[in-house]
Amino acid sequence: MKRMTDRRWGSLLTVLVAALVLPGCGGSGGASGSDSSSPVIASADAICHRLNTELVANVPKQVSLHVFATVSPRNAALERRALDELSQLQPPASVAQQWQQVLSDRRVLADALIELARDAKAGDTTAIQELGKHKEQIRAKLLEAGDRIGFTSCQKLG
Repeated sequence: MKRMTDRRWGSLLTVLVAALVLPGCGGSGGASGSDSSSPVIASADAICHRLNTELVANVPKQVSLHVFATVSPRNAALERRALDELSQLQPPASVAQQWQQVLSDRRVLADALIELARDAKAGDTTAIQELGKHKEQIRAKLLEAGDRIGFTSCQKLG
């Protein structure tokens, strides 16, 4: 692994926190043709809102590989608990395919948090950068599917 200058290292860590640990921005939700009025979608959004609130409560005050290694597993556990709850819901048939995509994408992101912790412990900044790129791709897919369904909270990330 190449040694990085302190300034470059600080910039990298700031970007990585935004991409991997902090809750992300979601879309407006309620896209036309969605089932956003469904009680199941409302229940899912309540679960996701609680998750996002818990994730925000875990936002670190400082950024370091040690913080990534500590916070990421906690956030992954929160994501998995929410996924367990979300998986129990039965979405309307009109959004079942998008629903499965949302669940799949959130599982990938929870797994990425575990990978982040492992890579942070190993000091592997190259792998962390690759995870950040992958997460941004998944985030875009999640946002699109969430908007089609009509979510207000479930397309936001941790």
